Amino acid sequence: GDEGAGLVITQFEASLDDSEAFTKFARFDTTVAEVEVRGVTGYWIAGPHNLYFRDDEGEEGFEASRLVGAALVWQEEGIVIRIESGLSRIEALEIAETLE
Repeated sequence: GDEGAGLVITQFEASLDDSEAFTKFARFDTTVAEVEVRGVTGYWIAGPHNLYFRDDEGEEGFEASRLVGAALVWQEEGIVIRIESGLSRIEALEIAETLE
């Protein structure tokens, strides 16, 4: 379980290349900002959220938030990566740069 976790990193096969592949449903108290992550476009999501996407086989997928904090989401080579935490945008981007 993720109970008591301060940071959760998840990854799954999917694409953020077009609006049909990645849809973000934001609540009124959630903001979404486009950011650059490791040289690609990503999203900083501040507030509660769920991710709805379509995988490489065309199947719909869903990833729920595990923490109450913000999330940094981006795609690299067909893998979507999400860092959820209580960190700031700058701190999350710094962690993203260290991932291999």
